[in-house]
Amino acid sequence: MVNTPTLKPGNLSNSQRRLRGLSLLIGLAILCWLPFEDSSEIWAVSFAAFVLLLATTALILRYLGVSGMAWWLLPLSGLAAGLALTPLAILLMAIKTGIHSHSVPDFTPEQMLRVLRAAPIWTISGLVMGAGIVILIHRAKSSKPDSKVNRND
Repeated sequence: MVNTPTLKPGNLSNSQRRLRGLSLLIGLAILCWLPFEDSSEIWAVSFAAFVLLLATTALILRYLGVSGMAWWLLPLSGLAAGLALTPLAILLMAIKTGIHSHSVPDFTPEQMLRVLRAAPIWTISGLVMGAGIVILIHRAKSSKPDSKVNRND
C-alpha cells in the first residue's frame, strides 16, 4: 500500500491549488456551453480531453513523489485517459442533447460515429503522451549531476 499524505483544505500545494482552479474553470465552461445551440462535436471532445487531462494530472501529482512508483504507471494512466475520452465525449453530447430536448437532436448520428471512430487515435495518443512524460522525467533525473539513475528500471 502506498503511503500518501492526507491533505487538509488549508494545506494545499501551489500545483494542487492551480489544478483545483482549472477544474472549476472547466466545469464553468461546460455549464456555459450546455445551453448554447452548438452542433459541433469538437467542443464535447475538447471538454472531455480537458477533464481527463486534469484528472490524470491530479493522479500523477499525487503519486509522482512516491518512492518506488513504477515507470509504467504513467503510460498506463495515459492509456486509460485515452480510452475514457470517447465515452466521456459521447456522454457530454448526450447530456447536451437531453437538456435541449428538441425534435431534432443537437448531434447527428454521423457526428456520434465520427467521435466513436476516433477512439483508437485517442487511446494511442494517451499511451504515447504517458510514455513521453516518462522519458521527460527520466531525462530530467539523469541530467542532474548528483542523481543516480537506476538503469535496471
